Amino acid sequence: MRGVCCKGDLFFKINIDEVLVVHDDLETEFGSIKIKHGGGLAGHNGLRSIKDLTGSSNFKRLAIGISRPSRGSVANYVLERFTPQEESELDIIFKETENYFTKFLGDDDETKGKKVVILQQGREKR
Repeated sequence: MRGVCCKGDLFFKINIDEVLVVHDDLETEFGSIKIKHGGGLAGHNGLRSIKDLTGSSNFKRLAIGISRPSRGSVANYVLERFTPQEESELDIIFKETENYFTKFLGDDDETKGKKVVILQQGREKR
């Protein structure tokens, strides 16, 4: 998807501080989850695209570790299927990612509803 999805921040008047970008991270061990606010782009084309479209790299990030390949091209590696072992662990990783989303959205039901509607509206506009 890259940064094109972040053009919605202009349409919906969303502050970049209210955006949580979920992305893969080569420098993090497979399955590990890391949250960060702002910082460098570490050569990640998707993060670079978001920065280019929004004018800021000061957004929250939820990085899901995919580990760096032991050999071969990084460009090919990030587009390959997961190994059967990795695929068997995805449900656990996604459940933990869901927990982070819940924390990001907060406990206030009114706030949750607002943000979810914005995300749904963004999907419907495609």
